[in-house]
Amino acid sequence: MDILMKIKSLHNKWLTSGFIVSTAILMGSNASLGAGTTSQTTTEESAVQSMEANVEDTEATGETTEETESEFYKNYIKGKLSIGTRIVYRSLTDGDSGAKGGLQGSGTFLGTIYALDEEQNYAPTKIFLGYDFTKYFGIELAWDSMEASTKATSIYSSEIKSDGEVSLYGPTLSLLVKIPNKTQFTPYGGLGIGFFSADFDESADWALGYQGPSHYESLGSPSTPFNGHTRSMEVDSTTAFLLTIGVSWFPTENWFLDLSGQYVKADTDATFTSFQDGVQTGTPQTGNFPMDNFAVRFGIGYRF
Repeated sequence: MDILMKIKSLHNKWLTSGFIVSTAILMGSNASLGAGTTSQTTTEESAVQSMEANVEDTEATGETTEETESEFYKNYIKGKLSIGTRIVYRSLTDGDSGAKGGLQGSGTFLGTIYALDEEQNYAPTKIFLGYDFTKYFGIELAWDSMEASTKATSIYSSEIKSDGEVSLYGPTLSLLVKIPNKTQFTPYGGLGIGFFSADFDESADWALGYQGPSHYESLGSPSTPFNGHTRSMEVDSTTAFLLTIGVSWFPTENWFLDLSGQYVKADTDATFTSFQDGVQTGTPQTGNFPMDNFAVRFGIGYRF
């Protein structure tokens, strides 16, 4: 009996100890789980707060960029920058040498070329870009071009012919002085410079060595040289002087029409060379084509 009682007592103690240990473990697990949940919740809240802060910083940066762009446009573009295009009518001021029928050295421009006739081109391709530093002073960068056909006498007949067309083209830069007022019309004047490249578009009959257009056409306008004889003309690039006076009309805040007159002083040197079967013959002849002209210009533009 004593032995049985001792065994029963030990069994009860073991059960009690196991219950206490299990309870402690369970409580510890719950506490750990609670702490983990709290830690996870805190981490998620921190991440959300960080994302919100990043969004706020991005929005602030965007607002700053927009404000900077707006200030740049207001200070340097609005009311200062303009763009447009023009059509032009030209009249040469010195297109006749007065030496019709003459030869090289007798007062002609070059060889038997004694006059130039302006060629009109009314395509609206004379693009310009303007910028006003103040309401009184500005600059204009533009693209310009001009053409003239040559007039010459034939040494073989009394025929008046053209050996080809002279063309000048390139950018111009002008300093403008404006007279602002309370009306929609702004008068202005300007001085400028043009940087022109030059070309000579040779007539087929002249380049291929024929006596003139009639001779060339009578033979069926062939594409081969006449008895191996050919001619060429080289014209030099030139710098031109520009004098402008005009007025701009602003029927709206941004759109405007422009009417101006411009004097262009632009002479170009030229060299004529003849060849026989591809070999140069004689000494090249040099001369000058006076492309000085007065231009009436009509344009349309937009001021930002």
